[in-house]
Amino acid sequence: MRVYIGSTFSPLMLAQMGECQIWEVSFEEMKEILQEIDPKDIYSIVGHENTANILSKIFGISIEFNRETVQLEDYFQMYTAIPINRDIITREFSSEEIYSSDWRFFNVVGAIGEDYEYEDDF
Repeated sequence: MRVYIGSTFSPLMLAQMGECQIWEVSFEEMKEILQEIDPKDIYSIVGHENTANILSKIFGISIEFNRETVQLEDYFQMYTAIPINRDIITREFSSEEIYSSDWRFFNVVGAIGEDYEYEDDF
């Protein structure tokens, strides 16, 4: 199963109506989870090269730079590592700013489309 890794999540990424659950995980939990996934199953949607490089370094796995608009479909699993920057201006941050950022990590699991059957045990 393809597992997405990104540096953001938005409901606009959902291809159509469905259900998803989002919960926060610790850095240690996310690192352990990502290292257990077969690298060929990881699909990066990290849209900034410096962020992808830093995530590769801190998680100890290869995370490619891939600026792509994705539409999540069917059943999906996504992990997000979101840098928390306190700058009110939207811009691309330097590697130093990203590396020194606070981070929040999330696991997003969903079932999208008319044919999905919602189960409470994601």
